[in-house]
Amino acid sequence: MKNENLKRRLDKFSNSLKEGRVYRACELSKYTNSLGRDLRLLVESQRLKTAGKGLYYVPDKLGNIAVPARTKELVEKFLKTNHFLLRSLSDFNRLDLGLTQMFKETFVYNTKRDGKVELDGREYFFKKK
Repeated sequence: MKNENLKRRLDKFSNSLKEGRVYRACELSKYTNSLGRDLRLLVESQRLKTAGKGLYYVPDKLGNIAVPARTKELVEKFLKTNHFLLRSLSDFNRLDLGLTQMFKETFVYNTKRDGKVELDGREYFFKKK
């Protein structure tokens, strides 16, 4: 009886979340009374993925493959603002300016944070301007 109630509550919680969206833990507190336990159970069942401390996302499905969170939405939730600029050295390849290798680094120009942060397994270099 207890497991059925827990399963029903987790199903209701996970059904209220949209695929591909990034959530802060404080936004999810309105869906449950025991946020920490329910988040842990949803992450263990892979209905929810951890992107960083206090950041979670529901993976979008592309067939059987789970697609990671969108970079813009992930950084927006992390900074709690949409006033930033995302740039990568690979952007020069799109402009035909001669770079031949691909770069993993993503630079985020903003007014709040400075330093290197790992979100969802990717490194972001925050530059305060």
